Amino acid sequence: MRKPILFFLVLLIFSCDDGDLQIETIDFDSVSIQSCTDDPNGVDEVVFFKINQEEALLLDLQANLLENETSVDGSITSSFPSSSQLIYRLFSDNVSTNYFCDAIPALSPLVVNEFNAIGGEIVIETTVSAVTSAIKTYQHAFSITDLSLVNDDMERLTDESTLNYGTYNTTTESSVSLIFSNYDAINTLACDTPPVAGQISLYKLINDEFIRLDIPAALLANEATITPRTGILGTEATFTNGIIEGIVTADMLCSSSIEEDLLVNEFISSEGELSITTVENAPDADGIVSFTHTINLNTFKLRDVDADLVLDEIANYTFGTFTTTN
Repeated sequence: MRKPILFFLVLLIFSCDDGDLQIETIDFDSVSIQSCTDDPNGVDEVVFFKINQEEALLLDLQANLLENETSVDGSITSSFPSSSQLIYRLFSDNVSTNYFCDAIPALSPLVVNEFNAIGGEIVIETTVSAVTSAIKTYQHAFSITDLSLVNDDMERLTDESTLNYGTYNTTTESSVSLIFSNYDAINTLACDTPPVAGQISLYKLINDEFIRLDIPAALLANEATITPRTGILGTEATFTNGIIEGIVTADMLCSSSIEEDLLVNEFISSEGELSITTVENAPDADGIVSFTHTINLNTFKLRDVDADLVLDEIANYTFGTFTTTN
């Protein structure tokens, strides 16, 4: 983070026990973001810091700003000092993580000088970076714009460029691990133009991922069933859970294929049974009869495309219901 503001710091000279100490640069580029939590979920964490020997750059982030989902509008912002705080500290000696994380702060090293942000914004861009059958990992990229800092002597440091504060990763349970229960409250929709000719494509969307079921149109016939209609997953029908770098849209999902460079990972059915039960509903006020189809996947297996691995069998999953009319 070697920026124009650093040249102002060259002028600041402080006296320490071991002689004069001159700040020549503030360089945190090669330093990782740290926090005082071991929670891999981490979205509730608000205090971050970077340490470079006797220097530290502390970020006290606005609460509830981090989320385990891709940023819908590209980025999230928080202002200094009204919502978040940024502090640059220079110490009398090398400082360690324990200085910030111990319940009782250490008496040394001493803070030689401290600058507090009085203007600027922290900008966070969140994207999904990796997905396995168990874990979904999000990367939060922090950058700082229009920064202005001041110390107790009213010495001011300003930088109108963009400073890269670094990245911080959090994790959450994957949809496969949840057996797609996170989709239970999501409505089932259908592609106007299915990506596979002669089939109906049903789907659900959540932020940066989707589930889609491509099935023969005959399985959604407008006729009540006595026994469920069935199909074979992996041949007649296909279930897909896909995760992308970005926000999934219906147009993207219903195209013939999603751009490969957008896909983070896919889980595709390799075997199993599809079971559909249909009931006829009473005519509505206009006399139109509708049919509700309940769709179940039984004893099916998914292939992790990225790992090229077939996962353990899932006994049952209710994809949802879908209504058609005559």
